[in-house]
Amino acid sequence: MHFVEYLLYPGPEVVPKLHDLPEECIREILLRISDHRDLDSASSAWNVMASVCSEQRIWRELVSFHFTQQQIDAALAKLKEEQKDADWKNVFHHLRKLYGLREDAQYAETLSLCRHCKCLFWRSLGHPCIADQCPEYRERLKEAGGPLPPSPVPPAAFLKFFSL
Repeated sequence: MHFVEYLLYPGPEVVPKLHDLPEECIREILLRISDHRDLDSASSAWNVMASVCSEQRIWRELVSFHFTQQQIDAALAKLKEEQKDADWKNVFHHLRKLYGLREDAQYAETLSLCRHCKCLFWRSLGHPCIADQCPEYRERLKEAGGPLPPSPVPPAAFLKFFSL
């Protein structure tokens, strides 16, 4: 097997596997999903994902991704008025029926790969790269034409890092 094939299609001996990741990493991945159907699928795939997908934070973030604060406030008031359970999953489905979903964004956020230190990171959380911290390295980058922007890592590419 060629080295590139090995990287793209790791065998069963390659670790870590998705199931090896700590729950906090699974949560961060699920927080970036923008489609409620993907959350439902993830929750049926594995008990850890089911537990994380049932958390209010996951659904609250999905609500704030798809809807304006004005829409959210109106939905919360209506559900309170109707004395219905206003957990965030119900709020999401109520808003989805009223307004539909954002179609302009396929993913809430994608991972990025630093081309300098090879670190995976969420852009929203930032990345303290060696290029930012080491003056000598920064100078060498400047001489080479400047730092390279991070590469986006879509979900399909990320999953290839693991053997599922």
